[in-house]
Amino acid sequence: MTTSIFRKSSNSKIQRQLLLLLLLSTVLPATIVGGYGFTAFSRVGSRALVEDFEEESVEQANAILELSENIEEDVDYLSHSYLVNGLLDAERNGGGSDGISAEAWKEQIAGNLETLIGVKTAYRKIRFVDETGQEIIRVQREALDSEEIERVSESERGNIRVQAYVAKGLTLEDGELHVSPIELRAENGELLQELGGINHYVEAVFDSVGQRRGMIVISVFATEMFEVVEEIEEDEVDEGEEEELYVINADGYYLKHEDEEKLWGFQLGTEESLQSDYSESAVETILSGELGVVESGPDLVAYAKVEPSENDDY
Repeated sequence: MTTSIFRKSSNSKIQRQLLLLLLLSTVLPATIVGGYGFTAFSRVGSRALVEDFEEESVEQANAILELSENIEEDVDYLSHSYLVNGLLDAERNGGGSDGISAEAWKEQIAGNLETLIGVKTAYRKIRFVDETGQEIIRVQREALDSEEIERVSESERGNIRVQAYVAKGLTLEDGELHVSPIELRAENGELLQELGGINHYVEAVFDSVGQRRGMIVISVFATEMFEVVEEIEEDEVDEGEEEELYVINADGYYLKHEDEEKLWGFQLGTEESLQSDYSESAVETILSGELGVVESGPDLVAYAKVEPSENDDY
């Protein structure tokens, strides 16, 4: 079932999966919870309700998949674009076959990236990084929904080889994609919670003779992904129902939750996670499953795993 539901890319890898959870807290009356449990409750005549709830979680998971696949297409296009190839040829041949200088190619690439990031509001940064980890071109926006786009000067660009996603990018084969976990950005040892979660889409760049020359990195505001599913949730909640939408990582930590104190437990050192809020059996089912609905106390939880690619790299 999940194979037909989730559209996958055949040439990419994902470092961390997400689980998309919907919590419907008013489905099971207390008398039913205490006397039957989920299996009996379903047989009593509420299978249609359960199936609808499951379908809703699938729809929201697919919304994240669609956005993720759009990002994958952008990073793949950029890593194989004629502009990047022109720059690499110019650097190797001292001007390129058409006589355009490396600096002229860089100017064209930067302009292209500015245009792209200007229309893709989820994008925090787009960078061309060379094989040593040095940022060659970087354009960025400071905040989600900000219309101000900055082309970062050479003096402000740095070497980011120490970043895990860059180290991974330096090992990718042509056409392979790496997607980093969603995490808070750290700067000078401090976690920047105001930016929300950031993750990075990375694809290696090779020149016309097959030599590795660096990578394209698109850094994304994860908040934009969560807003996509929030819009679906608002459209589908029926009158009298109460739904809460959570996004967790593969270890059960909250990346999206209405209670901000529960977020980013794996980075902030708190114990807040799926494991602290739901029964052990429900958590085990959710974290090991692909798609389904489980009961935990008075709550009915529909879950759907988001798998942006076919090959998982943990």
